[in-house]
Amino acid sequence: MNVLKELKRRNVFRVGIAYLIGAWLFTQVADVVLGVLSAPDSAMRAVVAILALGFIPTVIFAWVYEMTPEGVKKASEIEADQSITHQTGKKLDIATMIMVVSAVAFVVVERYLPGSERSTTNDAAALAEQSPSDSAPPSDAQVDLPA
Repeated sequence: MNVLKELKRRNVFRVGIAYLIGAWLFTQVADVVLGVLSAPDSAMRAVVAILALGFIPTVIFAWVYEMTPEGVKKASEIEADQSITHQTGKKLDIATMIMVVSAVAFVVVERYLPGSERSTTNDAAALAEQSPSDSAPPSDAQVDLPA
């Protein structure tokens, strides 16, 4: 139980959550940008892989180091009463909330903006333009008619 308190005190959970939200937002933007550039699917897979691999070093960095007014220092060199992790935690909370709001705004704009690939109006238009032959059964299919 002591480890969980120390993880919380050092803001490791907050850093992990902020990283995951930031990585998700980054992948959403990368998906749109790579789609516009007609990049191969492997480019998006590479972005996701790099972000996934970056999570572990980020969490380790949050555990080992701490932000101080003098810069980044090893957490073992700082006395617990001199730690400013509470202030750093508040800043991480603000940054996380900004990323969440940005992510929601991005999804809303991408989803509902006219001309967007995923907008609901384009989905309806695509269904309306579907030719009747697309939904017709194959010519060799036997159709039973009621007598």
